[in-house]
Amino acid sequence: MSMKIPIMNGSGAFGRVAGTYLAGLYGPFDLQVGCTLVTAATIWAVLGVNTSAALVLVSVLYGIFSSAWLALSIDCLTSLARNPNEVGARTGIALALGSFGALGSAPIQGALLTRTFCGFGPSLFLGYSIVLASAGCFVVMAVLVSRRSREGSRVQEIKFSME
Repeated sequence: MSMKIPIMNGSGAFGRVAGTYLAGLYGPFDLQVGCTLVTAATIWAVLGVNTSAALVLVSVLYGIFSSAWLALSIDCLTSLARNPNEVGARTGIALALGSFGALGSAPIQGALLTRTFCGFGPSLFLGYSIVLASAGCFVVMAVLVSRRSREGSRVQEIKFSME
């Protein structure tokens, strides 16, 4: 049971690399939707874990898809920028706004844990929070992309040079 954190970290390394590679083939937005759903499903799957093998499987899947989601979020923000000068501002603002969720979720989950240490409430809260927050982010991204297409400027791939 104590090996779940190293398992998630090890599988997360694969998820970050594979996620960004597949984003080049299928697009970061499409891939992030799938990663969001699988990440939420693995959080809810923790409620049904009864054996060590099931815990290892859920830990591997959560590590892969949550790490891919984290890597793809920066990729999605980068693809929304009109030029390379906007990338840092967009990423910084998004991470600053996300920090409030990270700051507040641990005390809320602790309060939902109750005295019996039942993980049912925190798992439901975290799973639904991921789905709802991601849905809000995807709506904002869709509005930005559609606004740009109406303005005539297309979202383009930004190429960076190491000069």
